[in-house]
Amino acid sequence: MAAPKMAAALRKERLASVSAKRESDMSTNRDEAIAPSRDIEVSPDPAPAAGAKPLPKVTLYAHQDVLRALRMVAVQDGVQAQEILRRAVRDYLATRGHTFADLTTGR
Repeated sequence: MAAPKMAAALRKERLASVSAKRESDMSTNRDEAIAPSRDIEVSPDPAPAAGAKPLPKVTLYAHQDVLRALRMVAVQDGVQAQEILRRAVRDYLATRGHTFADLTTGR
């Protein structure tokens, strides 16, 4: 009966020491990660245009290989990945009879 109690006490003691070690490692690593390696100038966000409304955000669910290919094509073409998606949406809507020159304004 004494052996299970002793084993449980040893496990608790070991878990406590591992937990304390992890916490100390995490705080050290976190402090190093936060410490800037160089000075970076941060400019304030530009003021939004008068009357401009923020656009709703939409999540695209795709396999990681598809998203990776999209980013690679975007780099090759020298555009942002979202621009490729906008072109695809614009072209698809045009084939269905809904032509939009600008998706952000709906015109």
